[in-house]
Amino acid sequence: MKTSSPSAALRWALPSWTTPGTAADNARLLEGRVPEIGLCFFETAACLAYGEKDIPPAGLRGWTQDRPARPMRYHVHLPADFDWESQTPARLAETAFAVFAKAERLAPDKAVLHPPADMPSLRASTLLAGFIQTWRRLSPARVLLENIRGAMLCDIDPALFGDEGFGVCLDAGHLMGYRQDALLASPLPRQAELFHWSAPGGGDRHRPLTELLAQERETALRILGMAKPSAVHLIEVFDLEGALASYPVLTELLRAAQGE
Repeated sequence: MKTSSPSAALRWALPSWTTPGTAADNARLLEGRVPEIGLCFFETAACLAYGEKDIPPAGLRGWTQDRPARPMRYHVHLPADFDWESQTPARLAETAFAVFAKAERLAPDKAVLHPPADMPSLRASTLLAGFIQTWRRLSPARVLLENIRGAMLCDIDPALFGDEGFGVCLDAGHLMGYRQDALLASPLPRQAELFHWSAPGGGDRHRPLTELLAQERETALRILGMAKPSAVHLIEVFDLEGALASYPVLTELLRAAQGE
């Protein structure tokens, strides 16, 4: 894959589902093509049943422009099927950690969590406070809350974010697809440690960035203008061709956002 010099400023990643197969299969396919992989541990029961062959092997090398290849970096997307109503926050945190620990040999440094959706903000904040209290006893890894349908993040108690609490994973496709303008106007985009990028395609279709509409490109530029240089940008397109086609679009947008 050819790249241009502005891409050196972009810390980017692809998901572990860009082609049918296990996370291990996808990681081998992506070796040398991407510096970081987001492990799609989306389903609790299936992920808890993962064996050695399902998890990427240690020692794969990631792509790094103009430098010797570095070890592949990883982070984990925790299951999206947690039932916040029927289980205690402590139990959910223990389950989340059990899933996260499946990737222990890869040393992931962060985990993405979907917050409770369609719930009063006080109730959601109380559940999340219980979750992070238990998680902090189990792991030093950062847990990043992702904005999803029915949970914009900016309604959550601000005290829950920070060094001892949650970080932010801002999903730009969700923000645009669900018209989460309040999130865009909040302080949270500037705090985000991870961004998810895809074209919403009229909803939440995770389409390649080549399909961004003109207004969506303008929103993407606003988001990138607020992003921290240290943030990681995951191209959340579940198709290898579309994901790789999105990479130059993202670098172009970053260049424009930086005024280059």
